[in-house]
Amino acid sequence: MIHNIDKINGIIVVRCIGRVTNEDLVSLPERIIEDPDLVPGMPGLTDYTETTDYAITAEGVELYIQALARTRSKRGPAKSAIIVADDVQYGMSRMSAAIAENKSHLEFKTFRDRASALTWLLET
Repeated sequence: MIHNIDKINGIIVVRCIGRVTNEDLVSLPERIIEDPDLVPGMPGLTDYTETTDYAITAEGVELYIQALARTRSKRGPAKSAIIVADDVQYGMSRMSAAIAENKSHLEFKTFRDRASALTWLLET
């Protein structure tokens, strides 16, 4: 998982390429809040469409949610769009989002295409 700040659109972009593990997912919130270009409240776009091995477990999702809760004061409230390529990713994303929304300042929504995700993220 790699992230960058898209300064033009004002969003955090995360690309999940190849194998994605619990460790990748759990370390993401800390890496994002350490980015000097982060602006609190900046929306995020996480793209799983290049993932070839989705090795995230339910335990990994719970640890990720805990990491989100620990970093929420620096991250601020924001939208987070998740783009998925298949039904397994869609189901895990929706389950994670339902749990995480109660423990973080993030509003999650899952999409099957980038255009819809960006439209939702950028609308006011």
